[in-house]
Amino acid sequence: MEAIFVQEGKTIDYTPVSAVTAGSIVVIGSIPAYVGSPIAAGVLGAASVEGVYDVLKGAETYTAGDSVYWDADGTPTGGSTTGCATDNAALGELMGWAVKDAATGDARVRVKFTSAKRTATIAGSVSATAIAGSDSSLGISGLQAAQGGAIPITGGVSTTSANAGGAVSLTGGVPGATGTGGAASVVGGIGGATSGAGGAASLVGGAGSATAGAGGAVAVTGGYGTLVGAGGAIAVTGGAGGATSGNGGAIAIAGGAASANDDDGGAVAINGGAKNGTGDDGAISIGTTTAASVTIAKASIATKIGGPLTLTVGATTTADGSTNADAVALPAATSSVYLVDGADDAKGVILNDADKVVGRVIHILNLVNNKILKIYPTAGATMNGGTHTTVAASTASGGSLTACYVATDTWIAF
Repeated sequence: MEAIFVQEGKTIDYTPVSAVTAGSIVVIGSIPAYVGSPIAAGVLGAASVEGVYDVLKGAETYTAGDSVYWDADGTPTGGSTTGCATDNAALGELMGWAVKDAATGDARVRVKFTSAKRTATIAGSVSATAIAGSDSSLGISGLQAAQGGAIPITGGVSTTSANAGGAVSLTGGVPGATGTGGAASVVGGIGGATSGAGGAASLVGGAGSATAGAGGAVAVTGGYGTLVGAGGAIAVTGGAGGATSGNGGAIAIAGGAASANDDDGGAVAINGGAKNGTGDDGAISIGTTTAASVTIAKASIATKIGGPLTLTVGATTTADGSTNADAVALPAATSSVYLVDGADDAKGVILNDADKVVGRVIHILNLVNNKILKIYPTAGATMNGGTHTTVAASTASGGSLTACYVATDTWIAF
C-alpha cells in the first residue's frame, strides 16, 4: 500500500508547546492555521488551514484577490497584541488571499485561507504565459553556491525560417496619474566583501549567424516626451572610486574591430538630435565641465574640422611697463584669444606660464590703433630667437600675433 488515508485536510493535527486560546493564528512549519478551540500545552488539538476568516491586519489597503501573509510579530491597526495580517511577503508566511476590499484604517481583512505552501525553489524548468509579483517586489535570484548561479533571459527561437526570434524587453512600471514611471536598471553584481571587482554589465547586439549576416545593433534611446515635455536624457557615467581610495571608472566608446579580409573597423558617430521645423539641431559638448584636458586624435592621424572653428575670447588685459620686468602677464590659460589694450609703443604683456603646453596656440590682438604692443615670452623661454628679457615680438597698430609653444621653453610667433 503506497499511501494510507489520514484525514480530509481542512484541519491538521497540532500540539502546541504553550497553551493556545480560541481564535488564534499559529504557524505550523511555514503554514499559518486557525485554532478554533482552546488547546492546552502539550495536548493534541486541531488547526484549520482552509476556510474564510476576518483576520486582524496592519495599516495596509487590500483589494479582493490580493495575497495576504501572516506576520507573527506584526502590530494590528488600533491594537497592541502581537501578530496580524500583512501584504509584505518578506514579513511572514502566505496565509491566503483577500476576498473583500479592506481600507487602511480597517481593523480586519477577510481572508480565504489556502493550504498551499509557498516555495522558494522550483527545480527544473517552468513554463508559463506570465509571471506576476503578488506583493510589492518580485525577486529572481541565481543559485547561492560557490560560484553564484547565472540567470539567462532569452527571447524565443523562431520555428519559421524567415521570422525573427522573440524580443526581450526590460521596461519600468507604469505610474499613477501624476507619478514617475518605474526605473529600469542593468547593474553588475557587487564585488566581494574584502576584495574583488564588481561584475560587468553589458549590452551586446546579437552575433550574425551566417556568412553575410550583420551583427545586431544596440540602441540606447531616451524616452519620448509627451506634447510639450522634453525627451528623456541619456547619461553614461563611469563608476565612482572606492570610499577611501580608487580612481573613478573610465568610459570607452569604440567601433567594432574588423575580424578578417582587410575589412574596415566600425565607425563611431556622435550627433546631436535632429531639429523639428524651425528649431535648432542638438548641440554636442565635450569636456565643458570637469575635464582636465581633451585630446582628439593622436599625432599621426589627420584631423578634420568641417565647420568654422570658434575660439574662446578672454577678458581684456591692459598692457603696462616698458620691459619684461614690469610688463603685465596675460591671464593663465583661460582662453585662445587674448585682447590687449593700453599699448603706447612702450608697454607690453608677458605670456603666462600656464600656457606652456607643447602645441598650445594663442592669439593676441592689440586693440590700440597706431601703437605698438610689446610681447615677451615666459621667463627663461625664447621666442623667434629672442630671450624673455628682450622684446621677442610685437604687434603694430591694431594688429594681431599668433604664438605657439613648440618645445620646452620655446615659442614661435607669426
